[in-house]
Amino acid sequence: MMSSTNSPSQAHDAENHLAHGLRSELRERLLGVATMDRPLRIATAVTFAGLIAAAVSIAAREVKAPAVSLGTVDNVQVTLSAPLFAVALVLLCLGLGFVVASVLLATPVVASVGTVLLVALVGWATGVLGIAGLNVLLPGWARWVTRGLLAAMLLGGLVVLLIRRGRHGDAADDRRLRLVVLIVACVLFGGYFLVLWSASPTINGLTLFPQTVSLLMGDVALLATPLLMIASVDFGEWGKFGVERISRHRRASGDEPAAPRRRVVGSVVASVVAIVFGFVILRGSAGHRLWGFTEALMLLLAGIGLLLLGGRALRVSRFEWPKALSFAALFGVSATITWLVAAGAGAATGAYAVPPLPPVTAQGDYTSSANVQSVTGTTGFTALIPLGWTFTSDAASKLDYVKNTFPDGSAVLLAGFVASAGTTLAALETELTTTQVGGTSSDQGWTKASVQPQAGGSAFIWLRTESGGQERGFFGDATGANAATELAQLEAIVRTVRTSDQTPATLATVLAANGGLAVDDAQAQHRTDLIKAFGIGIELALTLAGLALFAIFGRRWSATWRTLVMVFATITVVTLLATVSALGRVLAGPAATWPVLTVGGLLAAAAVLAAVAIGIASRSRAAWADRLLAALPGMLGAIIALAAINELYDAALGAATVPAWAAILILAAVGWDIVASGETITNLASTTFPRSTRVLAYFGYILVLAAAMVFYSGQVSSATGRPVTDLFFEPEATTQSALFRIGFPLLLTLFLLQIASPKRQAVPHG
Repeated sequence: MMSSTNSPSQAHDAENHLAHGLRSELRERLLGVATMDRPLRIATAVTFAGLIAAAVSIAAREVKAPAVSLGTVDNVQVTLSAPLFAVALVLLCLGLGFVVASVLLATPVVASVGTVLLVALVGWATGVLGIAGLNVLLPGWARWVTRGLLAAMLLGGLVVLLIRRGRHGDAADDRRLRLVVLIVACVLFGGYFLVLWSASPTINGLTLFPQTVSLLMGDVALLATPLLMIASVDFGEWGKFGVERISRHRRASGDEPAAPRRRVVGSVVASVVAIVFGFVILRGSAGHRLWGFTEALMLLLAGIGLLLLGGRALRVSRFEWPKALSFAALFGVSATITWLVAAGAGAATGAYAVPPLPPVTAQGDYTSSANVQSVTGTTGFTALIPLGWTFTSDAASKLDYVKNTFPDGSAVLLAGFVASAGTTLAALETELTTTQVGGTSSDQGWTKASVQPQAGGSAFIWLRTESGGQERGFFGDATGANAATELAQLEAIVRTVRTSDQTPATLATVLAANGGLAVDDAQAQHRTDLIKAFGIGIELALTLAGLALFAIFGRRWSATWRTLVMVFATITVVTLLATVSALGRVLAGPAATWPVLTVGGLLAAAAVLAAVAIGIASRSRAAWADRLLAALPGMLGAIIALAAINELYDAALGAATVPAWAAILILAAVGWDIVASGETITNLASTTFPRSTRVLAYFGYILVLAAAMVFYSGQVSSATGRPVTDLFFEPEATTQSALFRIGFPLLLTLFLLQIASPKRQAVPHG
């Protein structure tokens, strides 16, 4: 299959073609603004302005400004800066307007179905159409006005279809109509949210409008996730193009052998950089790093072996392959992984039915789901109490009180006091008119007695001797059916009490003292491993089905569909390699230590294999050897770039506050997607999807993504003022996870196909 040879002159011609191909490829991918009409140029300018506004907003998110409440997220009251909320809302209106306008310019069937679905989604997600009974909270006039605006969108869509009946969506006669449709769609959405804002009621001092927008943003975030995953490919492409540009031959001299030498030197240098970088980012001692490299090398060899065997079995060299995938194809892969594989694995393992972790264990220890704040008592002691509970002090009598009333009417009271030296529990029981109903116990210096107050209920008394001989005591009382659980919460508070000369407790130090993350770390790890195992099972099933169809019908498929199957198969293989350790724990027990694929190990192993390939290919005159040497520098550059970005995001996500640059870098990648979208989406047109539809839909999608990033990246806890982590939508974490989940497998697939087959074509229009 790869037995043909090339003469030196043929290799030189091929090199010149590759050098020219790199430049022409970049030119072909550029967004064709010059060929756009005015509505599309305006849309392009608005989209870039929106990305810049999003970047500036995220960079300035810590500037003090009035805040709006978004409700409770993971038991935390969350707020968002009012300016950021306004920017997110404007971007959302523009994005939704762009998408509706794009649909109306497609064929009548697409326009009719698409407009109805979009309008229904917005009305449903914001409660106007009755979701969860939210519509009853709006005044009658607001319900009818908002529904009227939604109906106006549908009626306006019908009018547009009648006006342009029989004409293509890009018809020159409809240029002004397209601009009017674009503006009116954005204005209608702006009016829709303006009515919701003015009419939303205020309950318990909080207006419901921001929470209504938050409901819609949840759906937007889910829809935007595939685009964040696609952005991960851009980082690899930056490294690929950068290294290729350096290593490609410049036709300044007529020295034919210089071109292959330059490629070999470029590949060797990139390999050395990758090996050094890989070992640097591997963690642990020299022995641990060497073992991590060995594990990665074994796994990578197994993965490449599987891919080569599969390629031989499917005879991929017979087919013509594109040099890149279209946006639609990438979106399909990312959406399948996001909406089918991940959701299916979660449903199969019951991940969505797992009850939330209680904030306090039955033994009286805070867990990682606790939401606490630090308070200071009259004598200078500190303690951690649940956020939202009331803390009061009486300096004259040196008494401190923690109180809370639960929705079912039950209540808790914790009273702190200072007693004279030598005070005993028995004396306190008499003074507090309680009766001991259980024995005493000791923990962390506290002596605790279980007592029953005269008025009934359950209570504890804690007593501890402190420096100076004084006795510090607490009396905790709970009423209601859940008294045991409520007393455990009081126990957790008492265990975090620190005197004025001690460092105040934090949730992190408390968890460390309690032995870790949560109530049962082993259970949480097992659940995570099960999700990974079911996820790879679903991927394997989809891959095998796709390969079977490829083997039967592959000759009739377009290059895009063939490449799509190959990319998904590579993603499955890479995911399988990364999941081996989790599979080991599921199959052989939690103590199993199966090989682990780390980024540093993968980078170093890939570089070593590349060095071996260079040595073999540089001595061969086969056609595949030339193609390998031409493609290898770019592939190494891509892996290095992906690993570097992964390290940056590791540092960013590991910080107490995720830095703004982490989100801005994603916006930069999205901006690159726009600039380089010409060949795959924005310069193309068809009868069903004219260029106006493609451009406006793509730009609208990007604008709603920018809105979601501004909305979620600026959220903070109303109690502490610190950014809220582990939200439903984390752009930085999503993009980082896709670097080697999507980006690396895609680039590896195109690299292997380039070596396997000399038949290449431009990016298909699909």
